[in-house]
Parts: sequence; structure tokens; C-alpha cells
Amino acid sequence: TAFGSTTTTIVSTTPTATSMAPTSAIASTTPPIPSTTPMGPSTTQTPVTTTTSPPVTTATSVASTSFPP
Repeated sequence: TAFGSTTTTIVSTTPTATSMAPTSAIASTTPPIPSTTPMGPSTTQTPVTTTTSPPVTTATSVASTSFPP
């Protein structure tokens, strides 16, 4: 009886892992394809404008320069 239980657990883990892998890949590839078609340029401009890297660096530089004087 113990041997049968161990085999059932292994078999259950095999389909679960394989099912999750393809589902995640399909779901991730599905939204980007339609989103890029209707809003191609809009989606590309949104991340570029939302880039807060330059502003953050400028604010840090100003604060550093204010400390010495």
C-alpha cells in the first residue's frame, strides 16, 4: 500500500509541472501580441516617458551639491 501511494504522488507532480509551464508561456505570449498590434507606438512611448532614471539622478546630484555649500 505504501508503494502505491508513493507512485501516485510522483505521477501527480509530473503533469502539474508540465501543465503550468505551457500555460504560463501561452498566457504571457497572448497579451503582448494583441496589445502591440493596436497600440504599437503608444506602448513603446509609454515606457520611455515613464523612465525616471534621469530625473532621479539629477535630484541626487542637486542634493549632493547643496550639502557642500
